[in-house]
Amino acid sequence: MVAGKDFFQVGWNEFITILDRGLYQSNNRNLIHWKETEKRLFLYYTFEGDRYCTVVDMNIVDKLKLQQFAERYLTHT
Repeated sequence: MVAGKDFFQVGWNEFITILDRGLYQSNNRNLIHWKETEKRLFLYYTFEGDRYCTVVDMNIVDKLKLQQFAERYLTHT
């Protein structure tokens, strides 16, 4: 799966920076879609009207950090 041309692709660190600056609010539904495969996690979200995709290599990302991220940002209501 490749990000569509209407998505800007940014790296994991940039994605976390956006989140950690408090610019992501779960109640604003900025994270619009995510898809997990065996090797990658695709995160699609909006920020200031633009759409972004972050592709996370599951072999590189620390599983504990990913779990903490999921608990913090991917809360389901």
